Amino acid sequence: MAHLALTRSTWKALASSRLLVKHLRYASFAASQFRRARLSTSTNTVNPPQQKSWLLRWLSDETDETKVMDSTERQEREDLLERVRSMYFATPPLKPDLAFFKEAFQLLIKYCDRSGVETLWRLFTESGIDPDDEIQNMVDSFLADTEKSKWFD
Repeated sequence: MAHLALTRSTWKALASSRLLVKHLRYASFAASQFRRARLSTSTNTVNPPQQKSWLLRWLSDETDETKVMDSTERQEREDLLERVRSMYFATPPLKPDLAFFKEAFQLLIKYCDRSGVETLWRLFTESGIDPDDEIQNMVDSFLADTEKSKWFD
């Protein structure tokens, strides 16, 4: 019955120390798994470079420098956004035409923005404008080319 005679603060200390041990065990397990993933199985063989998963890039706090938007891209996107705002806030509001969509697709494809192209394509099809062959081919070829890389971005 001596174990029941422990005070409330002692039980709290025990519980918090067990929680700490549990977290430390999990942290050491995660660290060992991370180290195991980074080490190659053999030092004599050369492994081909593989693209890291998003989780390993996030855990190691790596940034992909090619993804950073430069000033020219930012300015071109802001100009396009300003045109959208001017059409929206015009009295009466103006509908975007085929030339506007073509320019927007070219801008997004120029900067390899797959999600932007997919979103704009849905907006384009919902607007009721029939796509010409040039836009259709441009978007289809871009989406086909970037299909493999979409899971790693």
